[in-house]
Amino acid sequence: MMNEQQTDSADDEVVFVVTRRIRPGCEQKFQQWLDRISKVEATLPGFLGREDIPPLANGQDTWTHVIRFASPAAHAAWFEADAYKALIDEVRPLCAAVHRSNPITGFGSWFSLSDQAEPGAVPAWKQTLVVVLSLYPSIYLISWAFTSHVNWPFAMKLLASNVIAVSVVSWITLPFVRRCVGWWMPRSPNRSRGVEIGMATLIIAVLLGLMLVFNWMSLV
Repeated sequence: MMNEQQTDSADDEVVFVVTRRIRPGCEQKFQQWLDRISKVEATLPGFLGREDIPPLANGQDTWTHVIRFASPAAHAAWFEADAYKALIDEVRPLCAAVHRSNPITGFGSWFSLSDQAEPGAVPAWKQTLVVVLSLYPSIYLISWAFTSHVNWPFAMKLLASNVIAVSVVSWITLPFVRRCVGWWMPRSPNRSRGVEIGMATLIIAVLLGLMLVFNWMSLV
């Protein structure tokens, strides 16, 4: 699920990832908690959105949450809020394991295009599509490989898969995706709305195609 609010610039965005392994029998309560925290976050100043990736059948056994704020100040304010602390106290008994990454300050360093003339030249919604396209296959394949084929303790597998996933995205998948769609990412007054919508539709279609392939992989 994704909630979006408009932002003037993506330069100071904060992104962090949380993974949670839910105790058996607590799945329904966790889903209800997830709905509540999503609704609260959607009302926050500076909240840009979240993506919640559920466990995979015969694969990754954790929920993965990618959460974005417009600035470090907005991010810090939420984590100091009483509402956040109460929600975390509520979900803690439902989780067998939790891992939260250090905040990554924005996608700005990933999208510093050489022909970018001014801050925010790459709209946040395009950054989101490109990052999800880079993250999704990387996270799935690495998690699938570790969950299915590596018999390590959970904490060790989680750390190793996170390190590999971030490295793969930073140096392989994201640069590849940027080379493919880099011409489309910056704002351009000369580009038609049809091209903008067509490229966004193509990226979404690729993501859906990957989802079908990964579903098939989980069944074979």
